[in-house]
Amino acid sequence: MEREPTFTSELVDRETLLQEQEKRAQKAVDVFDVGWIEKQIVACEEDTKTFPEHAGLNERYIAKLITDGQNFLLKQEAEFPWNATYFWRVALQSNDPYFAGVREQFTGKKATFQEFIEKIKEDLTARTVPQNSWIAGLAEYKNFLVEHNTKLQEITPSIRTYIAKNFISKINPQLDNPKSEEELAARLEEIQLQIRDPLNSSELIGSHNGAENTIGLSLQVLLSEDAEGGKGLSKEALALIAHEAIHALSSGQIVRHTSSRKYEDGMISRDTITSPQWAGLKVAGFAVSRFTWLNEAVTETLGAELVGVAPSGYPEERKLLGLLLVKGKKKLDMRTFVNAYFEKKGYQADESTGVVFWNRMREEIRESFDHDPQFLVKLDILVQNKGVGAAIALLENWDVTNPALINVKEVEKKDEE
Repeated sequence: MEREPTFTSELVDRETLLQEQEKRAQKAVDVFDVGWIEKQIVACEEDTKTFPEHAGLNERYIAKLITDGQNFLLKQEAEFPWNATYFWRVALQSNDPYFAGVREQFTGKKATFQEFIEKIKEDLTARTVPQNSWIAGLAEYKNFLVEHNTKLQEITPSIRTYIAKNFISKINPQLDNPKSEEELAARLEEIQLQIRDPLNSSELIGSHNGAENTIGLSLQVLLSEDAEGGKGLSKEALALIAHEAIHALSSGQIVRHTSSRKYEDGMISRDTITSPQWAGLKVAGFAVSRFTWLNEAVTETLGAELVGVAPSGYPEERKLLGLLLVKGKKKLDMRTFVNAYFEKKGYQADESTGVVFWNRMREEIRESFDHDPQFLVKLDILVQNKGVGAAIALLENWDVTNPALINVKEVEKKDEE
């Protein structure tokens, strides 16, 4: 039996964060998660050199690693075929005898890329791909990722300059307290851009990790065609990076939330989440985070504006935001949301003024929607329990003369049924 968990939170000072970031920067290649197989193999080989008596055990473990890796690749191909595409392409170009033999089988034929893949998948399933070939394909793939991560580091300064310049010209005019060039440059300089391994990452496009000060990008972003401004990236790719950069520019001070559970036998388990207390309009907590949908809708809108393209991500969240702006008793001003988005909140809030724009945004929503002080929270609970679609349906049918009040208890009750 376990007792009710207790929650604690503590600020993480800037110096500690920068030290942690420096350690990660020194191990840049470690972002390529697929390297775990190769690292384990190398570790086993080194162990055998030091302790020859471990040779048999290490050989069996290496064989298991190869089998597990093959099974993993087959699983990824079945569930996320796009993710595996780059591995197949790189492996097929390898000079390893097995992959060269696969190419020779199709010499003189008009074989499609999918036919190459099916042949290798067939051999993987039959366990006829030699161990050394699997390792060779993995090594080629890792080199491919390292090469493109290096290219990303080379163009990162120009990306930072591009974002800062366009933020000043396109986002600052919407802010009552615009950000200075120095402030933008300093914040963007802290952020690392990294390629995420498509084989072992759910990030099909991109993500921002506020605790690590990193923006993870999939190869789809970096390898996009239709180069823009000499940076080797399309405007669509730049919009994706801008989306994540705006997340970073809005993030507040980092907080570590710890949940502790104590069991009857005296054992204590602890879970820790490290994240910004505030990120734009999202309030992060251990048990629950609030207004994620609103935060993403505003972020996507601003990222697209910064680059000058039509927004494409988070369509439902943006639709819900659009309805929130116009369905109440009066139209809400998007500028209020943008100012609240970039306002310093939580531990970083101005003690003399507090969160002016955040409070103004909440008050305008309250006045517009039947003077309900908890309307935005109730809308968020509806999203979390029933999905964005349910909230869209509510506002699409909203009648200001006869508002459909959100009964939070009823929503939660139905969710449990």
